[in-house]
Amino acid sequence: MSGASGMGRSKSFVFGTLGLLLLAVGFARSVKLYSETGMVDFRNRVVAARQAERGLNPYTFKWEPRYPETLLDPTDEVDTKYTRMTSPPTTLLVHSFFADAPYAKQKFVNFALNWLCLIAIAAWLFRSLRLPIGAVLFATGAYGVSALWLFHVERGQQYVYFSLFATLAVLPPTTEGFRAFFQAIASFFRPTLGTAVFASFRERRPVRTLVVTAAIGGLLLVPVLWKYPLAWWGDYFASTRDWFDHGRGFPMKITRSIVVTIPDLPEGDPFLAKAWSFGAFGSLPYHFAEKAGWPLPYAVGLFLTAAATAGSAWKLWRARAESAISFAGRFFSAIYLTDYVLPAPRSGYNAVLFFPMIVIAFAEVASLGRPAPGRKLGSRAAAMFLVVVGLAVALEAIVKPYSSPMLVEALYVIGASVVLFRKNEGETPALRSS
Repeated sequence: MSGASGMGRSKSFVFGTLGLLLLAVGFARSVKLYSETGMVDFRNRVVAARQAERGLNPYTFKWEPRYPETLLDPTDEVDTKYTRMTSPPTTLLVHSFFADAPYAKQKFVNFALNWLCLIAIAAWLFRSLRLPIGAVLFATGAYGVSALWLFHVERGQQYVYFSLFATLAVLPPTTEGFRAFFQAIASFFRPTLGTAVFASFRERRPVRTLVVTAAIGGLLLVPVLWKYPLAWWGDYFASTRDWFDHGRGFPMKITRSIVVTIPDLPEGDPFLAKAWSFGAFGSLPYHFAEKAGWPLPYAVGLFLTAAATAGSAWKLWRARAESAISFAGRFFSAIYLTDYVLPAPRSGYNAVLFFPMIVIAFAEVASLGRPAPGRKLGSRAAAMFLVVVGLAVALEAIVKPYSSPMLVEALYVIGASVVLFRKNEGETPALRSS
């Protein structure tokens, strides 16, 4: 079922045209945000890499006038123990290759790559799963115009890259080696995405694929361990924990009381400290703290993460012989759910990890009139549920463009749970050859 054949040419044209219009609106809004804000989360990673290149600890560094403006994150708190840097040293290594490039150029490249990766995910799903083009375009447009995606682009976040790596891991171009490489890359950039290795279950020899993944990951870590002190890893985890606690209402660790005058035009950019006020955290511990009035203990968050990971592994192993589209749906749901319960800093932009699942759900519902054997997502109710959520996101973005209530992500979580843990449909095509 390729192109428009799964949903009819006229319906495909209508869906595709509407999707392109939504995508154009989303892109235009993102350009406006790009020109009026500083892409503050990206700035944080850029200056962290610059600090590391000068031997300064990017997790505890505090800017003062004696340092150059290129090392300044104007949104950082000058009196707290840790900086806003909550990415691992592996991220520092990647940014180190272009750390000294002008920030304006880096900001533009990151903006372009965000959009290119989102489109690349949709294109790869269309090619690999032979999804109806109209449904793919509509799903991409509905997400591309949403506040969840605009927030991701405006902050200069990197989760769309992780989503692309996970997509290529579960639907690799050709060989087992590609799957292992992208599994390793996903875990390299964000250790909490280790669930990506469950894509190995699709291979005839999953243990061998896991070993290859571990070997590639080990090789990738060598330059990181050689370049940066091991103590920085401890500071990374401590900084992450501190910011997580702060998000649940606890005060930050304070090390000094000082007033620092920030330049008006750091690196000549008047918008460097400006950011879109999104106003919604995006994880179970944050939501629980906000709605229940008391913070979920950190240990409970770790337990839920372990439970979600174990449950996902069990379900994906049992589903390893299902069709590619069915396994992929479960896989992306597992990625999203384990990330959602993790006790770590997280916000609405993380929802891009669920974007591939949204595309699959739209395509499946659009094709329900003439489903092909072995292609069904398995639960029409779950797929319809996700489409309704997607439509709500698009409508919300049009009517109230700079707001995305936590209810939307709560619905995503429910939908992902239904898809991941639904009953096995009995599909038993042969596993992939190695």
